[in-house]
Amino acid sequence: MHKTIITSVLLAASLAQAVTLVSPQEGEELCLLNDGNKAFLSMDAAARREIFKDKAWRREAAKKWRSTPKPVTLKWTDAKGGKVHVTVTKKGADRPWFDADVSGDSVDVWDLEIAREYEWTVCEGETCVRRTFRTQDFAPRVMNVKGVPNFRDLGGWRTVDGKRVRQGLVYRSQGLNQNAGYYLNSKETMKLYKAGKLEELYGKDGLEIKKRIDREGGKVDFDPNAPWMRKSLPRKDPQPPKARLDEPTKAYLLDKLGIKSDIDLRGPTEVWGMKESPLGSRATWFWYQNHAYGGMHQPVGKEGFTKVFRVFLDEKNYPIDFHCIGGADRTGCDAWILNGLLGVAEDDLMKDWELTCFEYESQAFGHSSRIDHFLEGLNKYPGATMKEKCENYVKALGFTDADLAKFRSIMLEN
Repeated sequence: MHKTIITSVLLAASLAQAVTLVSPQEGEELCLLNDGNKAFLSMDAAARREIFKDKAWRREAAKKWRSTPKPVTLKWTDAKGGKVHVTVTKKGADRPWFDADVSGDSVDVWDLEIAREYEWTVCEGETCVRRTFRTQDFAPRVMNVKGVPNFRDLGGWRTVDGKRVRQGLVYRSQGLNQNAGYYLNSKETMKLYKAGKLEELYGKDGLEIKKRIDREGGKVDFDPNAPWMRKSLPRKDPQPPKARLDEPTKAYLLDKLGIKSDIDLRGPTEVWGMKESPLGSRATWFWYQNHAYGGMHQPVGKEGFTKVFRVFLDEKNYPIDFHCIGGADRTGCDAWILNGLLGVAEDDLMKDWELTCFEYESQAFGHSSRIDHFLEGLNKYPGATMKEKCENYVKALGFTDADLAKFRSIMLEN
């Protein structure tokens, strides 16, 4: 009798201490885009184009939202308050995306694929509890990569014929390191400004900087990668690019995302001194200088994209990250053609280009000043759809229907 009572008490205590899942609820659908990104991408094309012209909105978007994702926050209650083991696994995957011991009663899980079903499990000792949730079908899949803003999956988009571009194969981003240091730093520049020697030493370039500092009341942002600095005040002794990636981030890109190829679209002054990818020797560095917008239709731009597309035709090069320095212009044009070839709708191609506005508040990044020039050239190619125009652009570079079929076989889900 007493033994039965004791056993019942111990069992009740054990049950009281079991982990209880709180959120997400079973089968709940979660959006991975932040609220600002989602609201913008939900607008129609005319509204998005109009808001691009709103300087106040652009400043607020870049300041408050940026192109950053939301994590999936898993919550549970744990009466014992100790460590639990948490896994998150995509349906059909052979290994978890997230697999770790966690202290406390919650954890943020980043960079899940969109439009996927996941199972999450919390284990305390031998006791495990499970639930499922689904990520919303709302492209693009924006990524949270420390030190590299504007990092996102090229995949996830639906095509006009109902297929989906594969996720986890191609990423587009800002540069994996900074540009080479061909510029004077702020202290040196301000010293020359105060001495009245900018124009004397650097001619028109020096005068441009002087005028800019004058306009700003003696204060100015000396970001070495700002466009206005790139055309002014060259150093006599250039410095190699500074790192953006710490070791954990390198490991994440190489081991978690599995990146094998780094396609670098920058020019020679931007990559001065580089011999390999910032990811190291484990990733092949393809340095192919590209041009953007109208430059994509000039000989140098065509030659650059020809080299880039050859990388995408070799399956052993995947997964791939391609980038310029900001992931906006050269990267944006290449992304347009790549997803255009796969059949992504023109308005979705535009959304993918426009999303970079959350990283750049400047009106210089605008439709009439940038992407319209690219489309003006692209629309000269025959075709009733954007897919056909992209096909004919690529065929004019010497690629064949067989090349296009191979690219699609790699990049489109069955």
